[in-house]
Amino acid sequence: MADTVCETKHIVPAERLGVNFTVYVQDDGETKIPRCTVLVLHDLGVDHKSYRPWIGSIEMDGVRERCTFLHVDFPGQEDDAVDLPSDKYPSLDDIARELVNVINLFNHNQVVVVGEGAGANVGLRFAISYPERVLGLCLMHPTASSASLWETVKDKFANWRLLKQGMNPQTEAFLLWHRYGDASINPDMESRLKEFHDTLYRKRNPKNLALFIQAFQNRTNITDRLELLNCDVMVVVGKRSPYASNCAHFYEVLCDVRRKRSMTMENSPLLEVEGAGDVLEEAPGKVSLSFQFFLQGIGLVAALPMHPELVGQGRRASRTYSMEEMDKPGRRNSLLGCTRKDSISESPISESPTD
Repeated sequence: MADTVCETKHIVPAERLGVNFTVYVQDDGETKIPRCTVLVLHDLGVDHKSYRPWIGSIEMDGVRERCTFLHVDFPGQEDDAVDLPSDKYPSLDDIARELVNVINLFNHNQVVVVGEGAGANVGLRFAISYPERVLGLCLMHPTASSASLWETVKDKFANWRLLKQGMNPQTEAFLLWHRYGDASINPDMESRLKEFHDTLYRKRNPKNLALFIQAFQNRTNITDRLELLNCDVMVVVGKRSPYASNCAHFYEVLCDVRRKRSMTMENSPLLEVEGAGDVLEEAPGKVSLSFQFFLQGIGLVAALPMHPELVGQGRRASRTYSMEEMDKPGRRNSLLGCTRKDSISESPISESPTD
C-alpha cells in the first residue's frame, strides 16, 4: 500500500441544496502521462477514506499513476461534521444532479464513476442524467429498485435510535449488516470491524448520518430508466453481501435492456466474489485486476501494461464470472457469458493539503 496519500481538500458549495460537498483531489502520477478522471462516491457510515486501502494497494499502482481521483464526501458525512442546517437530506437524485457542478469546477469533461452502496446508486443516477459526461461505471453492490418493506422497517428503526440516542448498538448492527453482510463472522475482519466501530462512534455525526440513511431508504425505483444508460457498467458484489440478490436482479435487467437496444455487454461484467461482504476490504486485489481490465476495455490507461493474468483473455474476460474462476489454473480461458446469472457455478471555497 502507498505510504502516503497526496490529497487536496476542497469545500464545494451546493447553493441550490443549501449544503456543501467536501472533495479531495488525489493525483499521484506524472503530468506527462495521459490521465483519466475517476469520480469516487462512498457508502453509508463511511467517507472517502474507505477507498484508501484499495486505491493505495500495490495492485492499483499502475492505475493510480494514470488517474486523477475526485473523492466526494456527501454533505455532512465527513469526519467530525457539524449538524446540517436542515432536518431533511437532499434526495439521491438531487445529490446526483449536483455532481455535475463538482466535475465542472475542476475542469473535467468526462469521468469514470466508482461508487459503493448508496454511492453506487447516486453514481447510477448521475450517469443516467448526464450520459455524455460518464465514460464508464464501476458499481459495488448497486441497487436500482426502491427499498423493500423489510429494509424500510430495519432502516427506520435504526434511524429512530440514531436520532434519539446518537450512535448505538442497534444502529451499529444495521450498518455492519449493510456494509459487511455476514462477513462479520470472518476472524480476519476483526481489526477492520473494530476500526469501523470506532469511526461510527467517534467521527460520524449521528444526525447527519440518520438523514443520509433516510435519503437512501426513500430512494426511488430507477429500473425503468436504465435504458437511458449508455456507458459500460462493471458490477461488483460480494456473495455475502445482503444486497447480492439485488445486484443480480439489477444486472439481469441491465442485460435485458441492452439486448433490446442491440447494445453489447462485452465490457460490462458482473463480478461475484465468494466469501466476501465488502469486496474492497476483503478482496481488493481481485477488484483491482478487474478494474484495470474494465478501464482498458473502454479505451483508457492504454499504456498500462496488461496484468499477466489478463494476457490472452481478449474481451472474453469482461463477461460475467465469479472471481474465484480467475484464481483457478486452466479456467481463465473458459469464462462464461453474461446472459444468464445461473451460468456461474463457482470553485472551491477553501483548500488545503492532507496526509
